[in-house]
Amino acid sequence: MRSRFINRLAFSVLVMLGVSAITFLLMFLAGDPAALLASEDATAAEVEAIRKAYGFDRPIVVQYLDWLWHAVQGDLGVSYQSRRPALELILHALPNTLLLIACALALSVSTGVIVGVLAATFRGSRFDRLVITGSVFVQSLPSFWLGIVMILIFSATLRLLPTSGFRGPSYLILPAVTLATFQVGTFARMVRSSMLEVLDSDFVRTARAKGASAGSIVFGHALPNAALPIITVVGLELGGLYGGAVVTETVFGWPGVNTLALSAITSRDMPVIQAFVLVVGILVVITNLVIDMLYTILDPRTRGAR
Repeated sequence: MRSRFINRLAFSVLVMLGVSAITFLLMFLAGDPAALLASEDATAAEVEAIRKAYGFDRPIVVQYLDWLWHAVQGDLGVSYQSRRPALELILHALPNTLLLIACALALSVSTGVIVGVLAATFRGSRFDRLVITGSVFVQSLPSFWLGIVMILIFSATLRLLPTSGFRGPSYLILPAVTLATFQVGTFARMVRSSMLEVLDSDFVRTARAKGASAGSIVFGHALPNAALPIITVVGLELGGLYGGAVVTETVFGWPGVNTLALSAITSRDMPVIQAFVLVVGILVVITNLVIDMLYTILDPRTRGAR
């Protein structure tokens, strides 16, 4: 198990280096960074002076190594717009995004598990068919459309919940539900499929033969064994939640890191964009590493794998 952890950690470090390289290249893919810093009426001499002042005239490999050295020390540059450290801006807005993602994940997992277990328990029933159809339907709903519809219903018409911003728990409900809706369908189908496989296994049939109650079979025998694939899906869907939060934060005016990144993209604030991509990339890599290690701990069969 220790060897597996070391291998996964080494692989994660390589992935982070790849993310850092892509993040750095974003500046040059977007155009001449010196021209982005210069004003619209800047002369060629002024642009060249900026290029030399910021070291953009050096070889790109040298620039990357210098940027990586500062990034390791927590220096990801200064925002072109606010003149504040880019990492500081990202870390200030990141907790709001993580709160939104955590609430959406908790809502989607809990709802998906309950619905999936019930669908598997009553296999072939109307409820089971409704779950199969409903999960496909909710996965086909665009997040921006669902968010706007929820605002029209619960904010503009019923006046039950606020429309945008974040000044209390009530502001979290609509964006969290919008972000979680797509994932509910994924988890419900995954739990149903996993539960059906376990319910058909030999040890469940043995428990039934011994007279175990239906509740004991479902929650005491089947669900714990069906939980391992669910953990894997949670790790995969977290990446989708990070991406889906971009649209959700925009629709609801949520003061998160994705809103900050969109503003930086509009103004071509490359240090902030670089910091956003790097921080989110590291979060996804760390999440996958934790999920992989958790899976290894919970499933003894994988402990000898390399």
